[in-house]
Amino acid sequence: NLYDFDPEKDALPYKELEELDRLILHRLAKLTERVLNAYKNYEFHIIYHSVNNFCAVDLSAFYLDIIKDRLYTCAAASKLRRAAQTAIHIVLDHLIRLLAPILVFTTDEAWTFMPGKRPESAHLSQFPQPNKDWLDEGLEKKWEKLLEVKGEISKALEGARQTARIIGHPLDA
Repeated sequence: NLYDFDPEKDALPYKELEELDRLILHRLAKLTERVLNAYKNYEFHIIYHSVNNFCAVDLSAFYLDIIKDRLYTCAAASKLRRAAQTAIHIVLDHLIRLLAPILVFTTDEAWTFMPGKRPESAHLSQFPQPNKDWLDEGLEKKWEKLLEVKGEISKALEGARQTARIIGHPLDA
């Protein structure tokens, strides 16, 4: 998703990102703080669980699932696509640097494929710091409510699909 992205010329400023992109950066800032605190306290299990949860839930099941249409259908240089790529690049950069002490070879290999100028190795860079400008509790509460409503709708659709047989494939809804 970053093959045609050059952060020096394509990255958008935070204020120009879409709301969903700002939400994932909000969650990334919270993850970064949690992981850095876990390193300080030698609580490596917290690092593992926090990063795994972020990747599986926040990224895969939520953010990446929603933005895939923007990435694959919008024009290459469109603002919507570049906003998603900006957020993905930031998330990738943070995750690689946060995991470098634990996944030494894997992070260094991923680092070599990441676009943009940076040190030769992930191990020659500093840990990312939580960006306080990305924290937006109002945005998080808004999306929690939206996801709560989505969950209720999904339950009703599943009931209509399986129990009542009103609809067939979930896309029929």
